[in-house]
Amino acid sequence: MTLTQEQLNYAARDAYASLILYQYLAKVNPPQRLPLNLTDSLPVLLYTSDGTIVAHGQVSTHRNASVFDGINITSSRTVVDILEVLVPGAIISTHQRRPLNSFGHSPFSLVCLRSHLRTFNPATFRLPPPSLPTQSIDSSLIAFATRYS
Repeated sequence: MTLTQEQLNYAARDAYASLILYQYLAKVNPPQRLPLNLTDSLPVLLYTSDGTIVAHGQVSTHRNASVFDGINITSSRTVVDILEVLVPGAIISTHQRRPLNSFGHSPFSLVCLRSHLRTFNPATFRLPPPSLPTQSIDSSLIAFATRYS
């Protein structure tokens, strides 16, 4: 079977697109588990137990303390400096189940479960956009409902 010039061009573009995708994906470093030995300022993502990214930050210089904010630092916990909150209402179990937005504006430090942290490369991993504050959603819905009722 002989292919037409149009079919050959299509096959060549298809192969080239696959190569470009491979080259791009080869540069992306997905988030990884924390190494055993942490270093200060290591970029981290904070996840919930269901796998949602709720904040990003870095390993804190307080990571070697035995107690931080009244919480014991153990082999399963470390201190993280939160640089940006993505989900303000996310509950932090290590701090008496407080939501992230109760800690004030970033940056702030938290004791986090190591199992809820992943390292990432900020140059190759795109973070999800922050959630809208609940107040904004509520006031927008009220304005919309008032306008069209």
